[in-house]
Amino acid sequence: MRLDNGLRRIKTNSGKKIFWAFLLTAQLLVLLLFLWQNATGMYTLPIYIIVCCALITVLLQWLYLHPPAESMDNSLLETIPDGFIQLDRRGKIIHLNRRAYQLLETGGVVQVNQPVGTLFPKEDFPLFDEALQLVLAGKKVEELTMYLLSQQCWFAVQLTPSARGVNVYFRDITAVKNQASLLQLFESVITKSADSILITSAEPIHQPGPQIVYVNDAFTRMTGYLPEEVIGLTPRILQGPGTSRKELDRLKEALTQWKPVEVELVNYKKNKEEFWVSISVVPVCDEKGWFTHWISIQRDITDRKREEALLKGKNQDLKNLSDYLQNMREKERKHIAREIHEELGQLTTVLKMDIDWLSIRLAGGEDAVLKRLGNATSTLAIMLAYIHRIAAKLRPSILDHFGLTVALEAHCSEFQRQNGIECIFTSEINEENLSVQAKTGLFRIAQELLVNVLNHSGASLVKVLLAENGDNIHLRVTDNGRGFETSEKRDTLGLMGLRERAISLKGILNIDSKPGHGTSVLTTIPKISNYENLNS
Repeated sequence: MRLDNGLRRIKTNSGKKIFWAFLLTAQLLVLLLFLWQNATGMYTLPIYIIVCCALITVLLQWLYLHPPAESMDNSLLETIPDGFIQLDRRGKIIHLNRRAYQLLETGGVVQVNQPVGTLFPKEDFPLFDEALQLVLAGKKVEELTMYLLSQQCWFAVQLTPSARGVNVYFRDITAVKNQASLLQLFESVITKSADSILITSAEPIHQPGPQIVYVNDAFTRMTGYLPEEVIGLTPRILQGPGTSRKELDRLKEALTQWKPVEVELVNYKKNKEEFWVSISVVPVCDEKGWFTHWISIQRDITDRKREEALLKGKNQDLKNLSDYLQNMREKERKHIAREIHEELGQLTTVLKMDIDWLSIRLAGGEDAVLKRLGNATSTLAIMLAYIHRIAAKLRPSILDHFGLTVALEAHCSEFQRQNGIECIFTSEINEENLSVQAKTGLFRIAQELLVNVLNHSGASLVKVLLAENGDNIHLRVTDNGRGFETSEKRDTLGLMGLRERAISLKGILNIDSKPGHGTSVLTTIPKISNYENLNS
């Protein structure tokens, strides 16, 4: 046993140094004996043998009693990044390096001659104890993965045999484990995602296009293509005659600039069935910032697009109905205004003429009768003025006979006269190309805005401006009243009605107002519009 242990320790670095030192000493003694033989002529072979055996015996005895250090001395062990524990053949700790103290958080207390079970209890780490016994039995074991609950860390542990027992190397792999768990989670999320996920190579952007390297299960459910049918191909296999060229160009432009992009377009399933899809594409780069892949998340929006089309159709129907009702209302107003002006107005005029005639014939009559006739004449005059005013409100004849500019100027003058609010009207347009609908619509918008100024603004000044800019006509009504928060009154019926009227003219209406700073309303419509004939 001593010979075996001694020979084993010769194999270590320190043992080899001692062995060679003894060997050189033996050779020196042999040389001296040889020289002595030549000088004396005595036969010394037995002496050679005896001396060599004695030296070898002394060497082996010394190595047994003074075990040399392992292949790495303590100073070198302190430099390695792994934790290191040296165990004897009984499983007791001989040495721990500084990194081992740090990883195990032992508080720096030397655990020499303590069983390794104090660090790795058998009941908590049965695999470690089993591996230790196998190594002590001269068998090779694979690297272990152990979790220390006290430190909440994962360790990779390697046990190797040594001259004195077992060397234990371990390193913290918590970050690697967490990353692996996170990657596994991501893979699970991608695989089980309800949205189709497609990953392609980063290049080429142009023909034939990036190649598909991964698709999840949702992609197969959405398109009907199996992974093996599309991997290596380009996503362009999903495109067809109904795919928007405009959206594809926008997608290509973003890809050439390595920018994220979202598009909505028509794709085609394996069975050539069309479906609408919302596509979000983002680039992925490596640790050096070099783009390596594109990730495309695709969501089937066919049902949404179908509902949007139905809603759009219903909105168009409602708009057509609103335009029709508005047009019919204008016609009714025009008809009623004509009836009031021509029929009722004429009858009132005739009645006034008859009363005037009676007044002349009864000039010498009783004062009471003449007074009553005078009162009747005054009443008829007031009544006639009201008839003309009502007819003008329903449909100002001046709008039909002289146009929008003259009608608005007259209306602003009447507004100022009746309400005592200064109203300044300015027109800078040529209304020759304006349709009757456009003139009527702008007049009604101005009319309603002036009513709002009167009822809500508390203004002392209002300005009405008609202007043109390029292919558009602008109507701006501005007051110096109290103003309001547009966000709070955006959906009031009055403002909604004004916006609907502007939309019916293919235009827009914008409101700019702040409390204490008055209100400005700008209506913009095209000069020449192809208004639909809603009378049919």
